[in-house]
Amino acid sequence: MACSQLPNAAIATRPAPATFLARTLAVALVVAGIVGLAVPTASSAAARRVRTSVALVSQTYWVTGASMSLALAVRSPTPKADLGIKLTVYSRLTSRYAFIQSESGRQTPSELVLDSTPIIPLRALPVSGTSTLEVGVHIRVATSASLKPRGLGSPGLALDCPALDCDGVYPLDVTLVDTSNDTPLHSFTTFLVYVAGEPGSIPLRVALILPFGAAPALDAAGSSTLTAQQTGLLARILASIQNDPDSQLTLEVYPQLLLALAEDPSPRAARVLAELRALAKQQNPAGAVEFLEAPFTPVNLDTLDSAGLGGELHVQLARAAQVFKAVLSAAAPRGVYLSTTPIDDAGLKDLAGEHVVHTVIPDTGLPVISSMSRTSPASLSPSSSGSSASGITAVVADSALATHFAGGVGPALAAHRFLAEVAQIYFEEPFGPQARGVVVAPAAIPNSSVFLSDLFEGLESSPIAQPATVASIFSTVPPGADGSPSHLVAVPDHASPSYQFVSSLKDALATVATIESIAPSDTGLTSRVEDAVLLAETSGLGQQTWSRYAAAPLAAVRQIEHDISIAGTKTITLTQQRANVPITIVSTFPSPIHVILELWSSTLVIAASGYSRPVTLAHKNSPFEIPVTARTSGVSTFTIELVSPRGGLVLFQHVYTVRSTAFSIVAVALSLAALIVLALWWLRSHFRRKFRRTHRAAAEPSPANQG
Repeated sequence: MACSQLPNAAIATRPAPATFLARTLAVALVVAGIVGLAVPTASSAAARRVRTSVALVSQTYWVTGASMSLALAVRSPTPKADLGIKLTVYSRLTSRYAFIQSESGRQTPSELVLDSTPIIPLRALPVSGTSTLEVGVHIRVATSASLKPRGLGSPGLALDCPALDCDGVYPLDVTLVDTSNDTPLHSFTTFLVYVAGEPGSIPLRVALILPFGAAPALDAAGSSTLTAQQTGLLARILASIQNDPDSQLTLEVYPQLLLALAEDPSPRAARVLAELRALAKQQNPAGAVEFLEAPFTPVNLDTLDSAGLGGELHVQLARAAQVFKAVLSAAAPRGVYLSTTPIDDAGLKDLAGEHVVHTVIPDTGLPVISSMSRTSPASLSPSSSGSSASGITAVVADSALATHFAGGVGPALAAHRFLAEVAQIYFEEPFGPQARGVVVAPAAIPNSSVFLSDLFEGLESSPIAQPATVASIFSTVPPGADGSPSHLVAVPDHASPSYQFVSSLKDALATVATIESIAPSDTGLTSRVEDAVLLAETSGLGQQTWSRYAAAPLAAVRQIEHDISIAGTKTITLTQQRANVPITIVSTFPSPIHVILELWSSTLVIAASGYSRPVTLAHKNSPFEIPVTARTSGVSTFTIELVSPRGGLVLFQHVYTVRSTAFSIVAVALSLAALIVLALWWLRSHFRRKFRRTHRAAAEPSPANQG
């Protein structure tokens, strides 16, 4: 290029907005330190600069002729008479790396100033609406030899390039200037996309995936956590889609959001559901809006497989299909699966087991093949040697394009930067013989419907790009169309979830099975606890959040335990050796409870050989009569337990005190025998003593004989 022939004043380092402000503040501080009297003035000027901004409202999407326009919003305490706008265009970008550098305000060595306008006074610009300033710019294709001065009333920018070789992306700086001292106050970088030449015959296909419900919208109890702001944003995004019925678009609707919307009583949530229901019924293979096959909530297959829970993908998809049909009254979509995390060998096997044939994968962990962007599908194979092909075709989501959805700048500027980066991808190979396509899968929906509307309008009016669905990328873009290898290798198995994560999820799943055995007819309860465990599997959750979801089944068990009690006295008196002891179990749980009733005692005989039988506790008092045999009279105890049919979980335990006043025949017989033995022993002892006394008396001489 002939940039080196431009005047020296035009070849300058590209100023970053933050650098201008920092330098200005530094100068103000130095002056304030040297001249004390100048402190109030410098501080006031710095404060005005901080409160000053210029933002993009709109601009020409694609420059195909000799002019373009920008609409700007200016906010400043500085009088309008002292403000002006300066536009500076830089040399055509040669790579996406240069684009990203330019977008962030940094200048690559190859990036030079091509041209700039004089400072355009704000008072000379027409005003559209209440405060939007309209800036019209003449674009001229010119070499440095043909550059000519121009008047202030006709701002223009010259692209230093041959007449038929100017197509490309050019950084365009917009700077707000204080004309009283030529001080830059604020600036931003947008892009001039010039496509007036011969851009090629095959446009770049661009598939946008909007995720609805990427973050959990239900709490651990199954109640909606959606705020009015969130439902309002969903309504605005859907309104943008409805207002542009011809736009090709893909939706990833996670069914947990559908349940949250159904739980939300607000009219706005009902409208969002109605619009989603209408879109779901309208979708067809050639439709403008496409739904992807989605699990109940975004999951990390690598983490689940490493935790030994690979089968949970089937549960996630089955529950998703159930909710999709129940809430949207439409068949669940099948065919294309969006993975928000890298897929390893085990995850690839899981997808193949669910008959997934197409998948969208992130570019994380994939090797960089070349400086060119990935713009075609590829077959996805396991990383382990000797494994057979998976039969799954994958397209890589472009993470750099997805960053424009995250905000950080105004919606109009973000949209135009997105379109400019799409153009930069197109110009990597504008005359390719085959169709190419990119897929954009942001982590969340944009926080502005203006951004989305600008994207739709820009793509539909583009001569070099066109909107597409993900399914159409797989059907119209052949593998290897961008010159890259026609196959990709899955990332090796590498996830190692914490022991606490694994044990908590496995305990939660076991508790869910226990609850299903306790309350099999309470489908609402079992669905809530199952959904809570599925939400605990959401990828990217913090420890506290997934702990609350994983603890939901145990909390449900605790509620069942709380609703069980014993009626009547806790002490029982037996007047017979054998009797039927009446007990009454009270359940206030709203549905029948199935348990195993078990009784045992170390001093009493309960039934013939212990007592254990299944019982059903209805929502009322449940009386039982327990056959008990008292071995002896006195005080004894027996314990009653209610145990879950599956899992052996003790739901209730109570100890009864038993006072027995009944006589035992055996005990009486033994007592009588003991009395007889004692009497005989006493009589025997009595006669022996009497005999000995008589014998001694007979043996002693009488007194007469002694005399």
